[in-house]
Amino acid sequence: MSPAIWGSDIVWEDYRNSPGGGYAGPGAGNPDIYLYNISTHSEKAICTEPHAQQNPDIYNGVVVWEDYRNGNADIYIYDTKDHSQQANGTRLTFNSASQVNPRIFGHYVVWIDYRNGLDGDIYAYDLSSDSNGNGIPDWKEANYGSAEAQKAIKPICRDIYEQRDVAIYGNTVVWKDYRNDTGNGDRNIFGYNLSTGREFQITTERHNQFQPAIWGNTVVWVDMRDGVGSIYGKDLKTGDTFTLVPDGHAQRQPSIYEKTVVWTESTGNHSVIMESKIGSKKSTRISGNWAQMQPCISRSGTAWVDGRVVKEVNGRGIPLWNIYFIRSLDANLPPVISDVNVEAPEKVVSGANFNITVNARVYDPEGDNFTVYLEVQGQSYRMYDDGMHGDEKAGDGIYGITINLTANSSKIQLNIVAQDILGASSRSTQTLDISTGENPVNAAMNLLGAGIAIVILILIVAAVYVIRKKSTELDEGQADGIEEKSEEDELSRRKGPE
Repeated sequence: MSPAIWGSDIVWEDYRNSPGGGYAGPGAGNPDIYLYNISTHSEKAICTEPHAQQNPDIYNGVVVWEDYRNGNADIYIYDTKDHSQQANGTRLTFNSASQVNPRIFGHYVVWIDYRNGLDGDIYAYDLSSDSNGNGIPDWKEANYGSAEAQKAIKPICRDIYEQRDVAIYGNTVVWKDYRNDTGNGDRNIFGYNLSTGREFQITTERHNQFQPAIWGNTVVWVDMRDGVGSIYGKDLKTGDTFTLVPDGHAQRQPSIYEKTVVWTESTGNHSVIMESKIGSKKSTRISGNWAQMQPCISRSGTAWVDGRVVKEVNGRGIPLWNIYFIRSLDANLPPVISDVNVEAPEKVVSGANFNITVNARVYDPEGDNFTVYLEVQGQSYRMYDDGMHGDEKAGDGIYGITINLTANSSKIQLNIVAQDILGASSRSTQTLDISTGENPVNAAMNLLGAGIAIVILILIVAAVYVIRKKSTELDEGQADGIEEKSEEDELSRRKGPE
């Protein structure tokens, strides 16, 4: 029951270890949390603690759920990619009232909280909270407890009326809100921006709107304005509201990924799973003619709860609710690389060594395990998400590395390569532009050499000048001597012999 999907990972509440022997329903016992990876076809128990665990959600390998081991319902968390995590999860909330229906996206977990009374409020937990400043999130510290939890928890909506059906994408939280109910069942959809702290109303129709789901800027919900309940939506960026496929049948439990919406639709005595592209006004049935419900969608496909298998109990056929899946894309999707950042000095001496730090956000849309490398100057370097390699905080999805390079060119090509376990890879290429200058020692030597050359040249010019002057004086002296000799000869010739 209650499946959730991210990439190739599906989580759900599982009744196999309950006294009911696999029957999921009221009085069935204490469900556990399980995970199945579609790519590796492997199943894993996330929490089998002998109390009820329900309503799981998952984001990039991190699972959250409501847990009753402490008497009331608390929110627990488990990171499937961190093998140092304690078994059966870590407690996130410590209030004596109940916290239920957690949803996770990025480093935020949101839930319905009853600490202020019977009318539930919306609260959030910031998973990136690091009180010690050591790069380790508080909830992963060995001494984590109630005091640390209070630092990371903040209220989102504490209106005196009730809030339910919470969902989150990015920094936007949406929910069903009762504040405008005049007694006719009028509930609206509200939202909250975690970055700005601003609350806003999404629907104002005087009918019941409930079960919101969100992806990007698009919110979809069930709207009762037509009497039976159809899927409506709104683009939060443009403000445009739309109907998906109003067909006269009761539509419930929408889930959205990009522009694709899936939902449960009643057809006679059964409910089936339907799918539609926003704007197409067409729908496709993607499940069989059995009782199906609670669909959830990711890029890899759609999962749902299916009652096609029946068990006889006291002469009655009772559905054994199982999780079914249909793949949306046959091809394995590669990891996604974004938000690349390069830190390097602006000017480097030519031929000298210098350090650069490269980091980028990387995730796999199907939840597959992957590795990230930096290729530069003929070498390959592993990038890490451990908070120790220029990657900010451990487990935040940002991978980094600090390396030493040689300034042998003013342009250095950097290639970030991410590859999943099935071989699908992606690449992001960056060009590092640096200003290279001459080595100061070499520059000084060159300057000294140039100075010596100039001095030598001056000396040569001076010497040439002196030589030429001497030569001129000598030539003039010889000329005078010749002229005097000529005058003497002319005088002697005129006198004749004595």
